[in-house]
Amino acid sequence: APWSNSTSRVTLAAGLERAFHLGRRPSK
Repeated sequence: APWSNSTSRVTLAAGLERAFHLGRRPSK
């Protein structure tokens, strides 16, 4: 599975965290 790779997991985690922060604290 693609998410089995460390890089993919890190990227996915970073994307989720980023989306979470953007959702809680909009740049606007």
